[in-house]
Amino acid sequence: MPVFAFFRQPPYAGVQILDEGIMYVLPLVGYAGVLFGFGFLTLAIASGLYYLSELVEEHTVLAKKLLARLVYAIIGIQILLVVVDRFPVLLSLLSIGSHAVYAGNLRHFPVVKLTDPVFVLSCGESVSRI
Repeated sequence: MPVFAFFRQPPYAGVQILDEGIMYVLPLVGYAGVLFGFGFLTLAIASGLYYLSELVEEHTVLAKKLLARLVYAIIGIQILLVVVDRFPVLLSLLSIGSHAVYAGNLRHFPVVKLTDPVFVLSCGESVSRI
């Protein structure tokens, strides 16, 4: 017998391998993992949003400035996309108008007046896009 003949045999020669029947436990563990992962992802997003709301509540002036600059930056990007990349003009005008309404909502930030016409208009825009 050659020296390396031992290594040419199957690794479990003589040992009976379990039948490759249907697995019952592993798919259940996988489904449980998906459910736990989804639950923890939801909790992580909720805690992150809570932390951001606390930051906005503590630093209202900075948040208002940041939100206003972001809205104007998005409007500028939309205009650039229309001019340079030839985005659809009508949809871009709708987006620019929506962001102009959102900028109008920042007048009384952080107080939200539910009867303010600008707020009602922004709610109507959000509902009309569905």
